Amino acid sequence: MKTSKNVLLMTPTYPPEIKSASLMMQELAHDLAAEGHDVTVLTTQPPLIHEGKARLASRRITSVQEGNVRVIRLPIPFLNLSGRFLRAFSYLATTVSFLIFILFRPKTEVHIVYSTPFFLGIVATLVKKLRGIPYIFNLHDLFPKNVIDLGLLRNKKLILLFDKMANKTYRESAFTTVYSEAHRHYVSQQVGRPEAVVTMPDWIDLAPYNGLPREQKNNGKIRVAYTGVIGFIQDLTTFIDAAKELENEPFEFWIVGDGINRKTLLDHAKNRHVRNVIFSPFVPLREFPKLLGTMDIAFASFKKEYRAPTIPAKMLGYMAAHLPLIGAFSHEDPQHLIRSANCGFCIPPEEVKPLVEVIRKLRDPALRKELGNNGRKYVEQFHSRSVCTKKFSELVRSASI
Repeated sequence: MKTSKNVLLMTPTYPPEIKSASLMMQELAHDLAAEGHDVTVLTTQPPLIHEGKARLASRRITSVQEGNVRVIRLPIPFLNLSGRFLRAFSYLATTVSFLIFILFRPKTEVHIVYSTPFFLGIVATLVKKLRGIPYIFNLHDLFPKNVIDLGLLRNKKLILLFDKMANKTYRESAFTTVYSEAHRHYVSQQVGRPEAVVTMPDWIDLAPYNGLPREQKNNGKIRVAYTGVIGFIQDLTTFIDAAKELENEPFEFWIVGDGINRKTLLDHAKNRHVRNVIFSPFVPLREFPKLLGTMDIAFASFKKEYRAPTIPAKMLGYMAAHLPLIGAFSHEDPQHLIRSANCGFCIPPEEVKPLVEVIRKLRDPALRKELGNNGRKYVEQFHSRSVCTKKFSELVRSASI
């Protein structure tokens, strides 16, 4: 078997975009290159944010060498539109742009596809049929189940169409990688080839999280943090309502990030006259571990109607930073992670009282330290970058039509 292959990694998100997925795709690309593969990343031009408005860094196709990895960026004019219909249109523009570009570039041996948006899987399926290139489908969001759960897709004909597209993508892949056993069970039923569905946990590079301060000062305040995308599925209204309940106690609540629902949350905090919530924009990826080093408690959640088996990648960063976790989820996958690691508390989503109660419990510094250390030990054992990306490299070597 050939020891190395020519690989094209398709992902709509890549640094300098400040997302967990961006960093993971960069780490995967560079680790595959270190394993001897010839790696090219196909991604989009990153958005530049100024005064709340996004524009593309460039309106041209650019190609740069990033160490041993070539990064090609396509300008997608509608990539950062807000609103569900405009966002769908941006996904369509991304899909068409990627397809046209790949059909007219030199042939590669293997494609790796990051699944959000899901429609990039359709690109890989069509290119496999037209050019005979196998692909590995790196599945994160179970589309269309995720948008059905949120009530964003109700049309039965569209649901049937998208289900067929999803199942076709799974079946045609050389491998579909999923990050939990619940995902693997669900996809295996659709594929009919359970051996082609591989559990591949998300990973994290632990080195930037080494040496973070463990005892916080913060003027006597205990900081409770949410970081990341502020979108349709995150339940942050409850987070703000809990802050209101605790505004006379030594807690400070941080929401670090941006997204389509940020203004709604700002308005909610203003209308409730909440004084102990701090909104902060995304920080550069290299600064993210330092940011977490200034926090004391971490929070992650989805709305209660969102039942897709999804584990937010940010949870691994929290655990790497020794932060005790509060998870508010309906599905068992993120709950299982917290309980297996014994690194925090699981509570029902969209309920203020349980959230307030566990935050009060975590006022105890000894408890915070114990749970934080448990989380760190767990990611060291099961989610280290080197172990996971080497496993991915083995799949690349095995991928065939």
